[in-house]
Amino acid sequence: MLPSLPALALGGSDGQSGAAGYVVFVWLLAIGAEIFFLADMIGVLTASPQFVLAVETSGASTALVTSQDPRYLDQLVEQLSYAIEHPDTEFRVTVQSLTVSPKNYYFGDNVNTYGGNGNTGISS
Repeated sequence: MLPSLPALALGGSDGQSGAAGYVVFVWLLAIGAEIFFLADMIGVLTASPQFVLAVETSGASTALVTSQDPRYLDQLVEQLSYAIEHPDTEFRVTVQSLTVSPKNYYFGDNVNTYGGNGNTGISS
């Protein structure tokens, strides 16, 4: 549909001015979306690298540590490994900043419901 829109917009003088306005609106919307996504992509491509240490357990992953310095994470892995092998060991790590996103945490039962209307999770 998009390749034919410029021809429709240019031929708008034969009483199709409403269609021409719609075509211009669609083209402006498409160009705006393309600029937005291009800027978002450039932001991702130019971002500084972040190294990640994710602590996995038998349950769902709920936390990870990020740093721009991979040596810091390597040192933390060594400390964690040593503490796991030697349960009587204690160590302390200072967290510079903490970001919590509640949408990433699922505590309790997870139920996926497919189909139906008005599902509230409470049965009567």
